[in-house]
Amino acid sequence: FEDDLDDALEWKNSYAPLLLASFGAKLQSKLIPLAIVPNPDEKKKKFADISLLGSNSLLILSSKAYKCLKDRLCSSGQFVPLRTHSEEFIGFHVTCVINDAVIWERSKYREHDGARILYTPALKQSAVEAGYLFMLQESRTRIYASQDFYDVCQEYKLSGIAWSDSRLIDVQ
Repeated sequence: FEDDLDDALEWKNSYAPLLLASFGAKLQSKLIPLAIVPNPDEKKKKFADISLLGSNSLLILSSKAYKCLKDRLCSSGQFVPLRTHSEEFIGFHVTCVINDAVIWERSKYREHDGARILYTPALKQSAVEAGYLFMLQESRTRIYASQDFYDVCQEYKLSGIAWSDSRLIDVQ
């Protein structure tokens, strides 16, 4: 999916700009629905149950995915309104940020200008065991999923996540 905001006024009055600056932070409570359209470069006939909008900041859930995941997702973030031209979808913005979870000695990262850029983290089990979908304080531009999330997606045959392309994170 991509946003459908061709008019500068609509972009300004929607919460799309907030997504760019709000990784892991709660959005304001009254949101104007963000208009989305299928990506014209993707020639799919069926939309995925779970998609990402933008740079991993918003999950797009089909009505099937929403029904299967809504109770479990509540503690991980907030549902946000979407406006579409066809099927029903709802957005989900991850706000669960876990602090002090990375085991740096076992993680893959590089240092740049005094900051660590995390590629593949090793995580402390005690820090992440309660997380369902979450971000790390050290890496707020990625969404991490728990084994429980994976299991539910498999159980309900939710499409959209290429699990074979995903990396298994070392949890100790």
